Amino acid sequence: MEEKTQARPLHLFHGEVALVIAVIINSFGVVLMLYSGAGISAISSVPFAFSEVLSFLSLGTWTYLFQALLVTSLMILRRRFVVSYLFSFVVGFVFGE
Repeated sequence: MEEKTQARPLHLFHGEVALVIAVIINSFGVVLMLYSGAGISAISSVPFAFSEVLSFLSLGTWTYLFQALLVTSLMILRRRFVVSYLFSFVVGFVFGE
C-alpha cells in the first residue's frame, strides 16, 4: 500500500519578521527619496512638512507622532478601543527611528 504524506507549508518568515523587514525597507525608501530629491510619499508629506517648519523635532519623531495621531483618531471614530491597534504604535516608532 502506498503511504500518502501531507505536504506541510514551509514558513520561511513569520508575519512579525516580515513586517519588521517591510518597515525597514519602507523607511530606507523614504530617506532615499528625500535625499535624491525625487519627492516624498503622501503619507510622509505631513510629517516632512512639520519637520521643515518646526525643526526642533526630527522627521522620524514627527512621523511617529503623526502615525500615533492617525491610530488614535481611528479608535475615536470607531468609538471602541482595539488592542491590536496598539501594535501600530510599535510599528510607527520603528518606522520613525
